[in-house]
Amino acid sequence: DPNSINRTKWNPSESSISGSPTIFKTKLYDMDTPNTSKNFNTIYINYKGGTNGANVTMKGFGTRKDNTDLGVTTIGALESTGSTFKTAKLPLPSSFKNLLSMGIQLDVTNGLNVGFEINDIQIVYRTKVNS
Repeated sequence: DPNSINRTKWNPSESSISGSPTIFKTKLYDMDTPNTSKNFNTIYINYKGGTNGANVTMKGFGTRKDNTDLGVTTIGALESTGSTFKTAKLPLPSSFKNLLSMGIQLDVTNGLNVGFEINDIQIVYRTKVNS
């Protein structure tokens, strides 16, 4: 829901995040085929987590062909990486099969330090033949 996202003024200096907010949320992506069902399989995320990378959880949501929502579903937690980048492979649960579109969000639990940084996120999917 776009109305539930907190927007803040851009501040170019690094700062930590306290509490347990959603720090990143995408729109629903239909992969340029809005009426075709897809099986979403894996998410790769390249990040460095500082000492609190384990406080970040990847979640996903989506829409089915009958216009029902999948709802926000936990995919997996990111591990601490220190100051080096790491690529995490997060397999998606079977509930991400046969969706028209999907989005992702990152939630924080118990705060996030200054060292967290995302370099790249990739979503692996296949278009269903009989949709």
